[in-house]
Amino acid sequence: PNFKPKVIAKSEAETAAIKAALKTNTVLFSDLSPLQETTVVGALEKVSYDAGKEIMKQGDMGDFFYICINGTCDVFVNGNNVATKGAGEMFGELALLYNAPRNATISAKTSVELWSLDRQTFRHVLVQSGSESAKASDDALAKVPVLSSLSKQERAQLSDSMATETFKAGAVVMSQGDDGSTMYIISAGSAS
Repeated sequence: PNFKPKVIAKSEAETAAIKAALKTNTVLFSDLSPLQETTVVGALEKVSYDAGKEIMKQGDMGDFFYICINGTCDVFVNGNNVATKGAGEMFGELALLYNAPRNATISAKTSVELWSLDRQTFRHVLVQSGSESAKASDDALAKVPVLSSLSKQERAQLSDSMATETFKAGAVVMSQGDDGSTMYIISAGSAS
């Protein structure tokens, strides 16, 4: 309850680049409120690593989540180079999210600049986001007549499988004759 995230000043261009990177990770950051997004952006701190330096090590407990600003990083799993991360890409969230050891070693392939977010801020924002999102989903499900017979536990299970999707005005959500693989519940706006 007394958590106070740090706030590090950033330029408008830096803020826009961070927000764009966060939007690419729809699983973790799609349901952030504007205040939560501001908290994450404000708490990110710029760090640099020279080429060849290890950023995180497989098996270690994670303390930070990273977004690459520029440069490239190699991803190693059990000593095998399995991927490369570049500008706008992120890594390190799994260990923080699940409080588990790092599942990969990440080393700077070139000199890199990264935004880093500490474990405490990461967990605080995502736990808060998750509980707010779950309550909003449960409230929405409770208002759907065809789902009114579900128990609170069944609604919670259904809520856990829901994801927010946004459509611009005029966009086609579904067309007659499409396979019925997705159910939509309108949380804001309207559809014809």
